[in-house]
Amino acid sequence: MTDDTGTNDETGTVVEFKSRHVGKAPSGLTLKQEAFVMALADGATNSEAYRKAYDASGMAMTTVHSKACTLAADPRIKGRLGEVLAERRAKKQHVSAQTEERLTERVWRNVWRLAENAESQTVQATAIALAAKMAGMVTEKQEIKQIQGDTATLEAELKARLAKHLKAG
Repeated sequence: MTDDTGTNDETGTVVEFKSRHVGKAPSGLTLKQEAFVMALADGATNSEAYRKAYDASGMAMTTVHSKACTLAADPRIKGRLGEVLAERRAKKQHVSAQTEERLTERVWRNVWRLAENAESQTVQATAIALAAKMAGMVTEKQEIKQIQGDTATLEAELKARLAKHLKAG
């Protein structure tokens, strides 16, 4: 095995690869192809990604564009890009879940602190009700009435209810 390195231009981070083949990333792509994929995953256009991964100095813009599009259409590149984006999405979801857990824990602590140290029974009861709701112990019920009748009766009932709600609001 050989050690290969590549540099992410945006972050300046040196990435090391252990590979069985010289010039290959663990994905099986060449180091330049892997750099192209990473640049695409970071939001670069095909041409920008090509310039970051390959020496495009002296190349016409149309040539860079053509080579970049050909490379981006390669099934191995598309597959690797899909993998990278899926990995990043999973990582982001994991971080979001951790953040949500921390926020939930913080809310719980504050609700319980409020319930324990409330200056009035009303505040204490409200905090306990909120905690019960957060725990899924309390759900709100809605009563649904089914009205029997012909179309004219149903239309009259609907108009009466709408008028009642419009006056209340």
